[in-house]
Amino acid sequence: MHNTPTQVAMKAKQLYLIKEAKSHVRMAGKVYVRGHRRRNGSYVKEHWRRPPNRKVGIHKKFASTADQLTIFETKEASD
Repeated sequence: MHNTPTQVAMKAKQLYLIKEAKSHVRMAGKVYVRGHRRRNGSYVKEHWRRPPNRKVGIHKKFASTADQLTIFETKEASD
């Protein structure tokens, strides 16, 4: 069974769209870094990397300021 030129073009378009979708998933959330020199003089080529983690600090939500202070008061009392 031979494919018509229209069927071949349609399959090629589908493959192209699948590859495009996969590349977007791979690059999602990535950050582009330009080439630069480090302090020690070595050169870093341009590349893609993941963004840094932003999980720094306390993210707990407190009902009031008094609740926030109780953490520090209990810690000082135990020392």
